[in-house]
Parts: sequence; structure tokens; C-alpha cells
Amino acid sequence: MSLMSKRKLSETVGWSESGGRRWINYFNDYIPHIKKGNSVLYNERSIDVLKVIKQLSESGLTQKEIHHLIREKGIPKDISEISQITKNVNSNLNDIPLSRDIMIPFLQVISDKKSYTSS
Repeated sequence: MSLMSKRKLSETVGWSESGGRRWINYFNDYIPHIKKGNSVLYNERSIDVLKVIKQLSESGLTQKEIHHLIREKGIPKDISEISQITKNVNSNLNDIPLSRDIMIPFLQVISDKKSYTSS
């Protein structure tokens, strides 16, 4: 079993070093790790857990929402479980679209260069 640093774990999952460190520190209690002296090292299971957390994040959940979810139900086991969770969470948002989903339609509306109020 190969061990890796936070930096390597972040890179492996696809986050920048600083972004990965922030998520790893926030979810430290749930990410398997080994302490060797002053070093904290991570293994293959750590990668799996952090990938799940990243998928939940990319589905639109905040760190606090993911933390609450994991505390209540544990780490999702596979992609179908993650899909079910994100489907339930996204449907519970009263169908409020994410900003990335409304950006293009919004820009098309304001492209007429008229003034609009925030309401």
C-alpha cells in the first residue's frame, strides 16, 4: 500500500493543493489517514473517500451540507448511492436552478441593453 501527502492526495482527486487541503482538513475525521511522527499520510481508501466528497461538492452541495449528510448517513458506497443522494438533495431545493444553469438565459435577456430592476 503506497502512502501519500495531502498535496499528492489533492492532485490525485483533481483539486489544487490549496483547495484539496481545505476539503481534507474539513473532512479530516472521515478521510482515512496514518500519522507517522509529525506527518499525516493517506492511502487508497483516502482517495476513494475524497472522490466521493468531490462528487457531492460538484453536484452543488456545500461543505456543511456534505458534512451533515456524512455524519447522518456515512460515506456513500458507490456512484448509484451518490446519484440517489444528489437527486434527493437537488429535488429538495424547490426547483431553484443553480447559477450556472441560468447564466446563459440571463445574459440573453439582458443583451437588449435595457435597464432592469433586481426584482
